[in-house]
Amino acid sequence: CHTTLSFADAARDVQVCDWGFRYSQGFEGMMPYLAQIRFLSYVVLADGRIRALDGDYKGALERCLQMRTFARHIGDDPLISYIVGVAVQRLGYDRMVEVIGLAAKDAELLRWLRNELATPVNELLSPVTPLKIEKEIAEDLMQVSKRDKLLAALTAPEHRDMAKFYASADEATLARAKQLYSTYLTSALAILGAAMPYEQAHRELAGLVNTVDANDPSLAIARFIMPALGSILSARTSVEADVSATKAGVEICLQYAQKGRFPQVLPADLPKDPFSGQDFQYERTRSGFVLRCRGKDLAKDKTYEYPFAVK
Repeated sequence: CHTTLSFADAARDVQVCDWGFRYSQGFEGMMPYLAQIRFLSYVVLADGRIRALDGDYKGALERCLQMRTFARHIGDDPLISYIVGVAVQRLGYDRMVEVIGLAAKDAELLRWLRNELATPVNELLSPVTPLKIEKEIAEDLMQVSKRDKLLAALTAPEHRDMAKFYASADEATLARAKQLYSTYLTSALAILGAAMPYEQAHRELAGLVNTVDANDPSLAIARFIMPALGSILSARTSVEADVSATKAGVEICLQYAQKGRFPQVLPADLPKDPFSGQDFQYERTRSGFVLRCRGKDLAKDKTYEYPFAVK
Protein backbone atom coordinates (compact mmCIF):
# COMPACT_ATOMS: atom_id res chain seq x y z
CA CYS A 1 0.00 0.00 0.00
CA HIS A 2 2.97 2.38 -0.27
CA THR A 3 1.55 4.20 -3.31
CA THR A 4 -1.83 4.60 -1.62
CA LEU A 5 -0.19 5.93 1.54
CA SER A 6 1.85 8.42 -0.50
CA PHE A 7 -1.36 9.84 -1.96
CA ALA A 8 -2.83 10.06 1.55
CA ASP A 9 0.25 11.96 2.70
CA ALA A 10 -0.07 14.38 -0.19
CA ALA A 11 -3.76 14.93 0.60
CA ARG A 12 -2.89 15.76 4.20
CA ASP A 13 -1.30 19.02 3.06
CA VAL A 14 -4.25 20.09 0.88
CA GLN A 15 -6.08 22.95 2.59
CA VAL A 16 -9.26 22.95 0.48
CA CYS A 17 -10.93 19.81 -0.86
CA ASP A 18 -13.95 19.69 -3.21
CA TRP A 19 -15.29 16.26 -4.12
CA GLY A 20 -17.55 17.62 -6.84
CA PHE A 21 -20.82 16.60 -5.17
CA ARG A 22 -23.71 17.43 -7.52
CA TYR A 23 -26.04 19.37 -5.25
CA SER A 24 -28.66 19.61 -7.99
CA GLN A 25 -29.22 15.85 -7.68
CA GLY A 26 -30.22 16.23 -4.05
CA PHE A 27 -30.45 13.01 -2.06
CA GLU A 28 -29.80 11.03 -5.25
CA GLY A 29 -26.32 12.50 -5.60
CA MET A 30 -23.61 9.85 -5.70
CA MET A 31 -20.78 9.95 -3.14
CA PRO A 32 -18.67 6.81 -3.77
CA TYR A 33 -15.65 8.42 -2.16
CA LEU A 34 -17.23 8.11 1.29
CA ALA A 35 -16.93 4.33 1.27
CA GLN A 36 -13.46 4.51 -0.25
CA ILE A 37 -12.14 6.94 2.35
CA ARG A 38 -13.29 4.59 5.12
CA PHE A 39 -11.07 1.86 3.67
CA LEU A 40 -8.25 4.34 3.15
CA SER A 41 -8.47 5.22 6.84
CA TYR A 42 -8.13 1.52 7.72
CA VAL A 43 -4.97 1.31 5.60
CA VAL A 44 -3.46 4.46 7.14
CA LEU A 45 -4.21 3.35 10.69
CA ALA A 46 -2.88 -0.15 9.99
CA ASP A 47 0.37 1.50 8.89
CA GLY A 48 0.28 3.47 12.14
CA ARG A 49 -0.02 0.29 14.18
CA ILE A 50 2.91 -1.26 12.31
CA ARG A 51 4.99 1.83 13.08
CA ALA A 52 4.04 1.55 16.76
CA LEU A 53 5.09 -2.11 16.87
CA ASP A 54 8.41 -1.07 15.31
CA GLY A 55 8.87 1.49 18.09
CA ASP A 56 8.16 4.52 15.87
CA TYR A 57 5.57 6.06 18.18
CA LYS A 58 5.75 9.53 16.65
CA GLY A 59 5.12 8.09 13.18
CA ALA A 60 2.19 6.12 14.58
CA LEU A 61 0.70 9.23 16.20
CA GLU A 62 1.12 11.16 12.96
CA ARG A 63 -1.01 8.53 11.23
CA CYS A 64 -3.67 8.90 13.91
CA LEU A 65 -3.63 12.69 13.61
CA GLN A 66 -4.05 12.30 9.85
CA MET A 67 -7.65 11.13 10.45
CA ARG A 68 -8.55 14.63 11.55
CA THR A 69 -7.43 15.99 8.19
CA PHE A 70 -9.54 13.38 6.41
CA ALA A 71 -12.53 14.32 8.53
CA ARG A 72 -12.08 18.00 7.71
CA HIS A 73 -11.91 17.20 3.99
CA ILE A 74 -15.10 15.15 3.85
CA GLY A 75 -17.25 16.52 6.66
CA ASP A 76 -18.72 19.73 5.23
CA ASP A 77 -20.94 18.50 2.39
CA PRO A 78 -24.33 16.73 2.86
CA LEU A 79 -25.13 15.29 6.26
CA ILE A 80 -23.97 11.75 5.45
CA SER A 81 -20.48 13.09 4.77
CA TYR A 82 -20.43 14.65 8.24
CA ILE A 83 -21.41 11.31 9.81
CA VAL A 84 -18.62 9.52 7.91
CA GLY A 85 -16.19 12.27 8.89
CA VAL A 86 -17.07 11.76 12.55
CA ALA A 87 -16.57 7.99 12.23
CA VAL A 88 -13.15 8.43 10.60
CA GLN A 89 -12.08 10.96 13.19
CA ARG A 90 -13.12 8.71 16.07
CA LEU A 91 -11.12 5.81 14.60
CA GLY A 92 -8.05 8.00 14.76
CA TYR A 93 -8.58 8.88 18.41
CA ASP A 94 -9.20 5.22 19.33
CA ARG A 95 -5.83 4.25 17.89
CA MET A 96 -4.17 7.33 19.39
CA VAL A 97 -5.16 6.22 22.90
CA GLU A 98 -3.42 2.89 22.24
CA VAL A 99 -0.19 4.55 21.09
CA ILE A 100 -0.15 7.06 23.97
CA GLY A 101 -0.07 4.14 26.39
CA LEU A 102 2.87 2.61 24.57
CA ALA A 103 4.74 5.94 24.60
CA ALA A 104 3.84 6.88 28.18
CA LYS A 105 7.50 7.19 29.27
CA ASP A 106 8.48 9.58 26.46
CA ALA A 107 7.87 13.06 27.89
CA GLU A 108 9.26 14.84 24.84
CA LEU A 109 6.92 12.98 22.50
CA LEU A 110 3.94 13.59 24.77
CA ARG A 111 4.66 17.33 24.82
CA TRP A 112 4.84 17.29 21.03
CA LEU A 113 1.46 15.53 20.88
CA ARG A 114 -0.02 18.03 23.35
CA ASN A 115 0.96 20.85 20.98
CA GLU A 116 -0.44 19.00 17.96
CA LEU A 117 -3.77 18.45 19.70
CA ALA A 118 -3.94 22.16 20.53
CA THR A 119 -3.34 23.28 16.93
CA PRO A 120 -6.30 25.45 15.77
CA VAL A 121 -6.21 24.03 12.22
CA ASN A 122 -7.50 20.75 13.64
CA GLU A 123 -10.72 22.16 15.05
CA LEU A 124 -13.66 19.78 15.38
CA LEU A 125 -16.15 19.25 12.62
CA SER A 126 -19.50 20.99 12.94
CA PRO A 127 -22.84 19.61 11.72
CA VAL A 128 -24.19 23.12 11.06
CA THR A 129 -23.13 23.48 7.41
CA PRO A 130 -24.18 19.90 6.48
CA LEU A 131 -27.59 20.53 8.09
CA LYS A 132 -28.00 23.74 6.10
CA ILE A 133 -27.23 21.81 2.90
CA GLU A 134 -29.70 19.11 3.99
CA LYS A 135 -32.30 21.82 4.52
CA GLU A 136 -31.88 23.24 1.03
CA ILE A 137 -32.11 19.80 -0.60
CA ALA A 138 -35.19 18.74 1.39
CA GLU A 139 -37.05 22.01 0.84
CA ASP A 140 -36.39 21.80 -2.89
CA LEU A 141 -38.00 18.34 -3.01
CA MET A 142 -41.15 19.36 -1.18
CA GLN A 143 -43.16 20.27 -4.26
CA VAL A 144 -45.58 18.27 -6.38
CA SER A 145 -43.34 18.30 -9.46
CA LYS A 146 -40.59 16.47 -7.51
CA ARG A 147 -42.82 14.24 -5.42
CA ASP A 148 -41.79 11.11 -7.35
CA LYS A 149 -38.18 11.51 -6.18
CA LEU A 150 -39.30 11.39 -2.57
CA LEU A 151 -41.63 8.46 -3.21
CA ALA A 152 -38.76 6.53 -4.85
CA ALA A 153 -36.82 6.78 -1.59
CA LEU A 154 -39.70 5.42 0.51
CA THR A 155 -39.41 1.76 -0.46
CA ALA A 156 -38.94 0.17 2.97
CA PRO A 157 -42.04 -1.51 4.51
CA GLU A 158 -42.02 0.87 7.47
CA HIS A 159 -42.34 3.80 5.06
CA ARG A 160 -45.56 2.64 3.39
CA ASP A 161 -47.86 4.87 5.42
CA MET A 162 -45.62 7.88 4.81
CA ALA A 163 -45.53 7.08 1.09
CA LYS A 164 -49.33 7.38 1.09
CA PHE A 165 -49.04 10.86 2.56
CA TYR A 166 -46.72 11.93 -0.26
CA ALA A 167 -48.76 10.24 -2.98
CA SER A 168 -51.89 12.19 -2.01
CA ALA A 169 -50.28 15.45 -0.94
CA ASP A 170 -51.22 18.51 -2.97
CA GLU A 171 -49.21 21.67 -3.45
CA ALA A 172 -50.76 23.37 -0.40
CA THR A 173 -49.98 20.39 1.86
CA LEU A 174 -46.37 20.26 0.70
CA ALA A 175 -45.98 24.03 1.00
CA ARG A 176 -47.12 23.91 4.63
CA ALA A 177 -44.87 20.89 5.26
CA LYS A 178 -41.96 22.86 3.85
CA GLN A 179 -42.73 25.79 6.15
CA LEU A 180 -42.98 23.53 9.21
CA TYR A 181 -39.79 21.70 8.29
CA SER A 182 -37.94 25.00 7.85
CA THR A 183 -39.12 26.16 11.27
CA TYR A 184 -38.06 22.90 12.93
CA LEU A 185 -34.62 22.83 11.37
CA THR A 186 -33.97 26.52 12.01
CA SER A 187 -34.75 25.91 15.68
CA ALA A 188 -32.49 22.83 15.68
CA LEU A 189 -29.60 24.83 14.24
CA ALA A 190 -30.06 27.43 16.98
CA ILE A 191 -29.94 24.71 19.64
CA LEU A 192 -26.84 23.10 18.12
CA GLY A 193 -25.17 26.49 17.90
CA ALA A 194 -25.91 27.44 21.50
CA ALA A 195 -23.58 26.83 24.43
CA MET A 196 -25.76 24.56 26.54
CA PRO A 197 -25.22 21.28 28.41
CA TYR A 198 -25.51 18.11 26.36
CA GLU A 199 -28.56 16.74 28.18
CA GLN A 200 -30.42 20.04 27.82
CA ALA A 201 -29.62 20.24 24.10
CA HIS A 202 -30.71 16.61 23.60
CA ARG A 203 -33.98 17.29 25.43
CA GLU A 204 -34.75 20.43 23.42
CA LEU A 205 -33.98 18.71 20.11
CA ALA A 206 -36.23 15.79 21.06
CA GLY A 207 -39.01 18.25 21.85
CA LEU A 208 -38.92 19.59 18.29
CA VAL A 209 -39.83 16.27 16.68
CA ASN A 210 -42.00 14.26 19.04
CA THR A 211 -44.79 11.95 17.87
CA VAL A 212 -46.06 12.23 14.30
CA ASP A 213 -49.66 13.41 13.97
CA ALA A 214 -51.30 11.10 11.44
CA ASN A 215 -54.24 13.53 11.18
CA ASP A 216 -52.04 16.34 9.89
CA PRO A 217 -50.31 15.30 6.63
CA SER A 218 -48.14 18.42 6.49
CA LEU A 219 -46.87 17.90 10.03
CA ALA A 220 -46.27 14.21 9.41
CA ILE A 221 -44.26 14.94 6.26
CA ALA A 222 -42.18 17.67 7.93
CA ARG A 223 -41.29 15.50 10.89
CA PHE A 224 -40.54 12.48 8.76
CA ILE A 225 -38.00 14.39 6.64
CA MET A 226 -36.26 15.82 9.70
CA PRO A 227 -32.89 14.14 10.30
CA ALA A 228 -32.19 12.29 13.56
CA LEU A 229 -31.18 15.38 15.51
CA GLY A 230 -30.37 13.54 18.74
CA SER A 231 -27.96 11.26 16.89
CA ILE A 232 -26.28 14.24 15.22
CA LEU A 233 -25.80 15.95 18.59
CA SER A 234 -24.40 12.74 20.07
CA ALA A 235 -22.03 12.26 17.13
CA ARG A 236 -20.62 15.73 17.65
CA THR A 237 -20.37 15.28 21.42
CA SER A 238 -18.71 11.87 21.12
CA VAL A 239 -15.85 13.41 19.13
CA GLU A 240 -15.56 16.16 21.74
CA ALA A 241 -15.32 13.44 24.39
CA ASP A 242 -12.59 11.67 22.38
CA VAL A 243 -10.59 14.88 22.13
CA SER A 244 -11.00 15.76 25.81
CA ALA A 245 -10.13 12.25 27.00
CA THR A 246 -7.07 12.11 24.73
CA LYS A 247 -5.80 15.47 25.97
CA ALA A 248 -6.42 14.45 29.58
CA GLY A 249 -4.66 11.14 29.00
CA VAL A 250 -1.60 12.93 27.61
CA GLU A 251 -1.36 15.09 30.75
CA ILE A 252 -1.67 12.07 33.04
CA CYS A 253 1.00 10.19 31.06
CA LEU A 254 3.28 13.24 31.27
CA GLN A 255 3.12 12.99 35.05
CA TYR A 256 3.98 9.30 34.75
CA ALA A 257 6.93 10.10 32.45
CA GLN A 258 8.23 12.73 34.85
CA LYS A 259 7.58 11.01 38.21
CA GLY A 260 7.54 7.32 37.32
CA ARG A 261 4.02 6.76 38.65
CA PHE A 262 0.45 7.72 37.88
CA PRO A 263 -1.35 10.22 40.12
CA GLN A 264 -3.58 8.79 42.82
CA VAL A 265 -6.42 11.14 41.86
CA LEU A 266 -7.28 12.98 38.66
CA PRO A 267 -5.15 16.13 38.33
CA ALA A 268 -6.98 19.46 38.38
CA ASP A 269 -7.83 21.57 35.33
CA LEU A 270 -7.97 18.74 32.79
CA PRO A 271 -10.48 18.80 29.89
CA LYS A 272 -14.02 17.85 30.94
CA ASP A 273 -16.39 15.13 29.84
CA PRO A 274 -18.74 16.99 27.42
CA PHE A 275 -21.63 14.59 28.10
CA SER A 276 -21.80 15.69 31.75
CA GLY A 277 -19.73 18.86 31.92
CA GLN A 278 -17.78 17.28 34.79
CA ASP A 279 -14.33 15.77 35.22
CA PHE A 280 -13.83 12.32 33.75
CA GLN A 281 -13.99 9.44 36.19
CA TYR A 282 -10.39 8.31 36.73
CA GLU A 283 -9.46 4.77 37.73
CA ARG A 284 -5.99 3.29 38.01
CA THR A 285 -5.63 -0.23 36.68
CA ARG A 286 -2.96 -2.91 36.71
CA SER A 287 -1.91 -1.91 33.20
CA GLY A 288 -2.37 1.87 33.45
CA PHE A 289 -5.58 3.81 33.90
CA VAL A 290 -9.06 4.35 32.50
CA LEU A 291 -10.97 7.58 31.90
CA ARG A 292 -14.78 7.25 31.82
CA CYS A 293 -17.44 9.74 30.86
CA ARG A 294 -19.82 10.53 33.70
CA GLY A 295 -22.61 11.34 31.28
CA LYS A 296 -24.25 8.92 28.86
CA ASP A 297 -24.67 9.14 25.09
CA LEU A 298 -28.45 9.32 25.15
CA ALA A 299 -28.83 8.44 21.46
CA LYS A 300 -26.94 5.16 21.89
CA ASP A 301 -27.64 4.58 25.60
CA LYS A 302 -23.90 4.15 26.05
CA THR A 303 -21.18 5.45 28.36
CA TYR A 304 -17.74 5.88 26.79
CA GLU A 305 -14.50 4.88 28.43
CA TYR A 306 -10.87 5.26 27.40
CA PRO A 307 -8.35 2.64 28.61
CA PHE A 308 -4.70 3.72 28.55
CA ALA A 309 -2.59 0.56 28.77
CA VAL A 310 1.05 1.36 29.45
CA LYS A 311 3.79 -0.76 27.93
